[in-house]
Amino acid sequence: MTMLRILCFHRVVLTPQPFDRAYLQRGSAVTVDRFREILDQVAATHRLVDEDEATRILQTGKDAERTCWVTFDDGYRDVLEHALPELERRGILPSIFVTTQTLDGAWRFPVDRWYAAVLGATRHEVELTSFGSPPRAVDLRHVDGWASLVDGPEKQRFIFESAEEQARMLAVLEIALGSRPAPSPPLLSRSDLETLAQRGWRIGAHGRTHRVLAGASEHDLDAEVAGSLHDIAHFGRARSGWFAWPDGQSCSLSRGWLHQHAEGLRLAGGLGLAGGDGGLSAIPRVFAR
Repeated sequence: MTMLRILCFHRVVLTPQPFDRAYLQRGSAVTVDRFREILDQVAATHRLVDEDEATRILQTGKDAERTCWVTFDDGYRDVLEHALPELERRGILPSIFVTTQTLDGAWRFPVDRWYAAVLGATRHEVELTSFGSPPRAVDLRHVDGWASLVDGPEKQRFIFESAEEQARMLAVLEIALGSRPAPSPPLLSRSDLETLAQRGWRIGAHGRTHRVLAGASEHDLDAEVAGSLHDIAHFGRARSGWFAWPDGQSCSLSRGWLHQHAEGLRLAGGLGLAGGDGGLSAIPRVFAR
């Protein structure tokens, strides 16, 4: 494996709002100050490359030492508002991998809906049941209790479930917490992506619904991978040559499917989690926080 370092960001926030708390807690958001710090630390020791150079390095293994490629997942609008200016000041051209159903305007990430249910809680001492794990009491007035609901066993199971089971789990959670409607962070629009493409960013696919694809059927892989690539085909040369696995998760079958269809989909490979060993079908990335 080459020594190319690939950073993965999700959100960059200026002045954290109440709905940002869960993302900051989990590490899927960083403040602008922290974002600047990470970029400057990396730039002091690495050569920052764009996707074309990163792809050449990954395919050949040459000139890899102390190089870094910056990427983003999901498609939150604060990337345009707060990350873009910092990257342009430093001459960095990243790639962003979007969950394409967000481009319809009304759809929300399942995890955004989970966090909104926690944010909108009116009950603070609850007994969690019907989540497929042993019942447990949670006190949201304590930091540990709140954090365990943001990224505890119930949330972890939720991520891997079908859309139907996710809807059931959300309904149970909202009833248990007495949740009131709460906001979620804004997402990038189609015109926002056009702006990023015009500024030199590569636009890639991250599935249609952010469904975890480890263990997915060929039908579901075709719908999520090929379907999301179809949704961004109009970006032409600005379209990324990589697919980012939702939640970084893949398996030998899904990686094999990607390898088999890569040429037809015009893909160099897939991007996964640090520590993986899936070859070009699941290149590891560092979760930047």
